[in-house]
Amino acid sequence: MFDVRSVKFVLCAAMIAGLALSWRLWVSLHRLYPRIPVDGLPLFNPRLEAIAYVLLIASFAVAAFVRRPAIFLGVAVIVIALFVAGDQSRLQPWVFEYASLLFVISFGSEGAMSTCRLIVTAIYFWSGVQKINVTFLHTTWPDFAAGLIQRVPQLRPAGIAVPIVECAVGICLLARRSRRPAIIAAVLLHGVVLASLILTGENSVVWPWNAGMALLVVMLFWRSSEPASQIIMNRRFRLHALFAILFVVMPAFSFAGWWDAYASSALYSGDIAQAVVYVDSPLIARFPGSMREYIWQQSEPMFLDINRWSYGELNVPAYPEPRVLWRIGQEVCSDYARAVNAMVRIFYRPDWRTGKRESEIRMCGR
Repeated sequence: MFDVRSVKFVLCAAMIAGLALSWRLWVSLHRLYPRIPVDGLPLFNPRLEAIAYVLLIASFAVAAFVRRPAIFLGVAVIVIALFVAGDQSRLQPWVFEYASLLFVISFGSEGAMSTCRLIVTAIYFWSGVQKINVTFLHTTWPDFAAGLIQRVPQLRPAGIAVPIVECAVGICLLARRSRRPAIIAAVLLHGVVLASLILTGENSVVWPWNAGMALLVVMLFWRSSEPASQIIMNRRFRLHALFAILFVVMPAFSFAGWWDAYASSALYSGDIAQAVVYVDSPLIARFPGSMREYIWQQSEPMFLDINRWSYGELNVPAYPEPRVLWRIGQEVCSDYARAVNAMVRIFYRPDWRTGKRESEIRMCGR
């Protein structure tokens, strides 16, 4: 029987792996990609961040093995909250999910396990809903699964099944009769995702996330006889309603722009905002050499791809909220492109039926 301690161990191990693979996101010494703190907060001292990063990993490592991890997990979650306040790009989907699950599991009760089950089912469901759009089908899926599609071309149209399977997994995990088939489907889905990522060598930071999710869904549900009503209306954990709101209710507001996409399981959905900084040829010389590889120079218009830059330097995607992307663009303008012929362009979330995006441009020199 998988208990609270085994779930805690997997969560801590996956979190440590993610933190290690994205260390430049957390340790900002010599980092070029801008930190974007919550409005009104100053930038934290990079040396203090480096110390906090070591403390964070140590807290998770100790919590993974001790019988009473509440203090260590509490410290770790507080440190993560401070890190995110100092740079919103750190609120990656796996960070939000694991920090929430670890906070819940720190209470060490069976009621907390029920809340973890609800969180996981909600993540699968909303991840599927976020992918119900033409951009995922025609752009995101072919790019994401390129390595597999090259070997098995018949997988190209399989993108249409991904959101259906994810939504079905989320719903079927709740019902006892459909629980085990849903677990098998979830594990197979994570296997396909891992294979795609490993074949292309991309986004290694979510490799442990996918492995961890495959283990978690087995540990939380395989031997569970808990009925759906008890998972949804859990009265044994005092904070259950809070996490039900965060993971079940709030993602619906992301479609109106009232809740962040990455807090709504929108990774690899295609339904997120993007940004570029347009520059001309003379301006490119002002950029550090390590940044120039992320500037498209094959044809006009030339532009710095903020998402590629984030992947290249931090090993995570850019945080896809316009409030963050505008400020990153402004930092680039201020540091390297103070000219009227440079501009920041935000492409807002695409129409789910047509894939068309509205965009907005702001000049650097104004």
